[in-house]
Amino acid sequence: IIDISYKVFENPMYIIDSSFRTLAYTKEVSHDAVDGQWESIVVKGHSDITTVNAMKRHDILNWLNSCSEPILNTSPIFSQPRINANIIKGSDKIGTLIIIEAFNKMGKAHLHMAKHFVNVIFLALQKDSIYQNTRGEIYNYFFADLLEGKKLKKTLIEHQLQFLDWSINDHYFVLKVKVDKHDLLNKTLDYTAHQLENIYMESRAIIYHKDIILIINTRKSTQLSSDSLNQLENFLAKSKLYAGLSCCCGDISDIRDYYLQASTAVKLGEVFQGSKCILRYEDFVMYHLIDICSKTVDLYKLCHPAVLYLLTYDQENGSDYYNTLRVYINNDKNLVESAKALFIHRNTLVYRINKITELINTNLSNENVKTHILLSYKIIDYLKTEKQNFSFHKMQKTK
Repeated sequence: IIDISYKVFENPMYIIDSSFRTLAYTKEVSHDAVDGQWESIVVKGHSDITTVNAMKRHDILNWLNSCSEPILNTSPIFSQPRINANIIKGSDKIGTLIIIEAFNKMGKAHLHMAKHFVNVIFLALQKDSIYQNTRGEIYNYFFADLLEGKKLKKTLIEHQLQFLDWSINDHYFVLKVKVDKHDLLNKTLDYTAHQLENIYMESRAIIYHKDIILIINTRKSTQLSSDSLNQLENFLAKSKLYAGLSCCCGDISDIRDYYLQASTAVKLGEVFQGSKCILRYEDFVMYHLIDICSKTVDLYKLCHPAVLYLLTYDQENGSDYYNTLRVYINNDKNLVESAKALFIHRNTLVYRINKITELINTNLSNENVKTHILLSYKIIDYLKTEKQNFSFHKMQKTK
């Protein structure tokens, strides 16, 4: 729309949101063709800080914000006169169209055209899916861009974060809340998003691809407090919702990677921990690695032969050696803890372990062997979910 309108106004123009971030500008005009403010809009992606501060000092910004109609701004702060036309939703200014008198003189006719042009821009924003899904708060475009993985300049990221009193090097977590169909039908996403922001005061929620994404700033802490996690879990349980939680992110410019972690936690959690409200990515890292490997490797061939043998042996003999070995190794070969977990007498466990050792003839004291065995259990868990009628015919060969 901006590029087409350049042919009408024959002057460069741009749109900024309420935090002075560039939303669009005339692409045909080079960054050095007008002035320092134009260069900042094109190159840095936001209004020049010096210009903004000057407008604040002279109370020009307050005046411009109050204008309900396009005006011709001839303030000496700017190198050329320009039309300022606010984009208004209800009683709130959500952005501004600026047309610079750089190449052609502008008058009343241009003000009249600008008024109609602002209405067109407003309608375009209403149709924009990202705008509609950010509750009308244009600053959330910034978070949407980060979640999309767009490469933004560090100066732009720092500029946007300063309005929230956040730093690019603060620690962040991403929470992806899978909303219920009733939330979509009843349009309660805004309510849920605000409730989540109330649990984490240093957070921002965005409606993104019909899910609620909460970006949580923990400042210098690399952990979420147990109290806040309890509040979150209670809220999700009452709302009949569940969410994926990423690991800690040390640079918000990498936030997309952590959004993908939260998404993966949701996907794998639905399979492996269906009853939990908070699905932590750290609990599914191993399954995620297996899922990635499954695209190029026959997972069965990665399993330790001893584990496959015990699984087949149990099926044929009605024993429970497969599960016993898993519990035993998970408990660091502690007989007392393993017996408790299996609800059997210690002597029964000793018998089973001796029998398992006899069957598999494997050194369970070797750390690499133990790691391989535990990984094999994870692989088989994964294969069982991928193929509900998991076949063990291949395992017969290991006997």
